[in-house]
Amino acid sequence: MSKITNVGVHIVESADAISDTAGEGQIWVDNQTPNQLKFTNDAGTDFGLSPSFISSEQTVTADTTLNVAHGLGAKPSSVVVTLICKTDDLGFVASTNDEIFYSCPTFGSADRGVTWFMDTTNVTLLQASSIPVINASATDSGNITVGNWRWIVRAWL
Repeated sequence: MSKITNVGVHIVESADAISDTAGEGQIWVDNQTPNQLKFTNDAGTDFGLSPSFISSEQTVTADTTLNVAHGLGAKPSSVVVTLICKTDDLGFVASTNDEIFYSCPTFGSADRGVTWFMDTTNVTLLQASSIPVINASATDSGNITVGNWRWIVRAWL
């Protein structure tokens, strides 16, 4: 067993992993910008081990802009925004921490929904005057009670 203490480990970047060896996996750094840590299994399948971010619970507020600093140092390639139920609402239950993907930024009439975008510093949520979701018990749309929910933002390079 090897042990590394009080030193940094530097891995030289490359375009691909070295040739595959049965029964062995490898960790390497891809030379794309920014660099990404990768794992390749013995079948030659590459898996990204890129940096990620998950926010604390963020307040949902109608008609506002919410900036969530991600600290990744580059523009995320993927963002997921979810709502977590804090007080029972629209058939969702707070005691079980119901969490829903917010996948429909706007629908219906004007001034409804949420749109988000990202840059090298923030994921920004543009919150309209009402935020609709599909009601869990009635399967039709309804507007959330904003004080009953919190946003969670996840981002990956």
